[in-house]
Amino acid sequence: MFFPHATHNIAQQVGVSPNHPGRYGLDYEPEMQIFYGTNRPFSTANAREQFKALAKTYNVAIDIVLSETASMADIVLPDLTYLESWHLSPTRYTPYSKHTAIRQPVANVYNLPHDAYSILWELASRLGIRDEYIRQINRKWKLKKHPLKPGRDYTAREAVEHLWREKSKGKDFDYALEHAFTGKKRPAKDTYLKGVEAKFKGPDQPKMHFYAEQLVGSLDKVRQTVKAQRIRELDLDDYKRAMAPLPEKAHAFPAPHLEASRYPFYLITYKRMYRNQSGNTALNPILNHALGHDTNENFVVINRATAHRQKIEDGAMVVIETRVGKLQGKAKLSEGIRPDTLAVSYHYGQQSLAFPDSAKQGIWINSILESHPDVVSGMESFNDSKCKLYKA
Repeated sequence: MFFPHATHNIAQQVGVSPNHPGRYGLDYEPEMQIFYGTNRPFSTANAREQFKALAKTYNVAIDIVLSETASMADIVLPDLTYLESWHLSPTRYTPYSKHTAIRQPVANVYNLPHDAYSILWELASRLGIRDEYIRQINRKWKLKKHPLKPGRDYTAREAVEHLWREKSKGKDFDYALEHAFTGKKRPAKDTYLKGVEAKFKGPDQPKMHFYAEQLVGSLDKVRQTVKAQRIRELDLDDYKRAMAPLPEKAHAFPAPHLEASRYPFYLITYKRMYRNQSGNTALNPILNHALGHDTNENFVVINRATAHRQKIEDGAMVVIETRVGKLQGKAKLSEGIRPDTLAVSYHYGQQSLAFPDSAKQGIWINSILESHPDVVSGMESFNDSKCKLYKA
């Protein structure tokens, strides 16, 4: 996703380690953080804790806009946009076709000499780890026939050429420069049978595991890491429960729902289909203008019967309160939501002073979501907060 890196892993709670290093086995105080292509401190749960961490460290942000994270940075390095940079385009997988595409620059409006690729490459070179960096890129991108070779530097264009040749099975790069895309349809046999038949040869062979046996080994690795790094914060009983190879009754009852008994409502989030990820994009105000004023900001969706019991009218200002904070927003009554649930869309209420006024309207719901990351994947449970509701 983020060239030259091959993964799109989400480091949800990046602020936890700087805030509490001793809990996680660090024998030092983190002094610096580097952010690339992410505004995670704004968009994850319990976001205010993230900004506390940013206040403790020296921060560098590589980004195309002055996001909330960049606003907290000591150094901001401007990146090139998708129309200004070389990139292996992250085309989406489809079951009936295979395809490879590249991006190539058509402009450089501000004459920027660097992008994230060259910044990270230069950093690796100055740190003396360039060849190891190359080895990691080859491994992550699975460059076997056309790997980057140690002992030399590569421009972004040269790196993309290697990626293109590897992913397109040796297709000439001149073709990529002219067409930027190559693809082919997959026959139904390859789509639906190839993976199964290659793994399970014949009708008399087993077709599935009865339990997730890999979780047993994963739990052993967690135990070893906790012991070796002297990590105090992780609850191994929680990990043992979460990594049970067979489904258990306990998996259906997340702790927040049981603990927050004085908070009667579930708080969930969702994404409005005509709102883009960030409030800085020009597309959002255009859509808002076309679709009507009610798309300029988000609202608190409340079941109509619930609202009537609490004497809340449509459009009234209400307060949502969780165990980590509270905020105000406009009520939107609906019969399409459970009586015990409130819903607020995200991607609203941006805090960066550099963003347009249209981006700042609405509710920054992430600021009051509790942090309950899944212990296996690390992903936040955005629908596991409990809350109170009352009139402002």
